[in-house]
Amino acid sequence: MLKWDSERLGEEIKNLRLMAGITQKELADGVNLSQAAISKLENGNTGNTPNAPNLLLIAEFLGYPIDYFFLTATHTSVDYAKNVKEKIRDYIKNQDYENAYSYIKRESKQRVFQENRVNQQFLKWQEGVALYYINNNKEETLSLLEEALSLSICSPKLQSERNIEILNSIGITHFESKDMDSAIETFEKALKQYKKIPYIEEATIKTKLFYNLAKTYTRKKEYDYSNELCLEAIKWTVDHHRLRLLGKLHYHIGFNYLQMKKYSEAHGFLSKSIVFLEVENDHKSLQVAKEKLELTSKKLKG
Repeated sequence: MLKWDSERLGEEIKNLRLMAGITQKELADGVNLSQAAISKLENGNTGNTPNAPNLLLIAEFLGYPIDYFFLTATHTSVDYAKNVKEKIRDYIKNQDYENAYSYIKRESKQRVFQENRVNQQFLKWQEGVALYYINNNKEETLSLLEEALSLSICSPKLQSERNIEILNSIGITHFESKDMDSAIETFEKALKQYKKIPYIEEATIKTKLFYNLAKTYTRKKEYDYSNELCLEAIKWTVDHHRLRLLGKLHYHIGFNYLQMKKYSEAHGFLSKSIVFLEVENDHKSLQVAKEKLELTSKKLKG
């Protein structure tokens, strides 16, 4: 017999509400319940099972089938979806795009992805990313990423971290296809919309946007402004107690100084980048940084 987990259900409803960018009061008003009732539900204080009609109203308001809530509370399919997403992320991280694409197409037939807009959005987003590196078709990739954005359950006046990540992927697509103006427009739009997120769970998203925008300005040979963006990203990252991308950010500043023939400044930032990249175990970037540092040292020696 399946055991009902009210706490897990409440936690998931809260997460979906936050991803949609709405407050408890807005959700309560939307389903004609009191805010206290929503709070009680999110805290898991509903006894063995919550009121089914209320769950139906909340599910419809958030854009989910009622089955999803029951599956969440009984642990049936939520773990499966999370495992699938983790595997897809691993494929993309390791640049194994062919296997990522095949896996996405196979899993998209599963009920947990067909009947859940958030899961659908994730698959469509990752499909777009994988497909670009398989066939380099910019138009097809952008179409998939825009479709992923259309699957958002957010309030129109707010944004979710997922939407910002998709915008970041759109910006990267423009960057990779050498459309720097469109890339800048997209990254700046994403940074502006990031400010609308009511609940920040992953601060690294903003760091990625700064970094990608900085790289784009470097391509336009606007090195000073690129460095300003990197320094802003470093401050944001440190303020939020993160480590990821600090190595690449310091490297990028060093690279910019190298392009400007400011070898002393380049040497300082490249040296710092190596320290961070070693801690991050980013061996590929570490090798590049060491090569640039060696080149800079030779320039300093004349």
